[in-house]
Amino acid sequence: MSLSNYIEELKQDCIVDEMNLKESSLLLPAKKAKWVSRLILEKNNLNRLEKDKKKQLNIVIEKIKQEAVASISAPVLRNVAEKHESVLEIDEKIEESKNLIDFLEKIEKVMSSMSFDIGNIIKIVQLETT
Repeated sequence: MSLSNYIEELKQDCIVDEMNLKESSLLLPAKKAKWVSRLILEKNNLNRLEKDKKKQLNIVIEKIKQEAVASISAPVLRNVAEKHESVLEIDEKIEESKNLIDFLEKIEKVMSSMSFDIGNIIKIVQLETT
């Protein structure tokens, strides 16, 4: 899922008004669980991407070794492989995944503070009705 999709969904999950106050408070644990599970899934995705990068680096290094006319040192091989298009594509996906993880961690904090926010709203409504 993309960041923009997450943002739109978060907007919907954070809507609270007097009419849906009870519903919001009852659904909050499920919403928290949804966002935490997405965070864990994205962390798993990042781990997979990092493993894919290591594999791709090894493939590119072997390819360079086979095509090289002269012997090339390991650091130079790695440096050249890091700049290969296929490795750069994985690097881009890793960066996107890290950004999503940062975003999802912040959402987790927002969801945790919402229980306090809903509690405060309930107190305000009670004060207004007495």
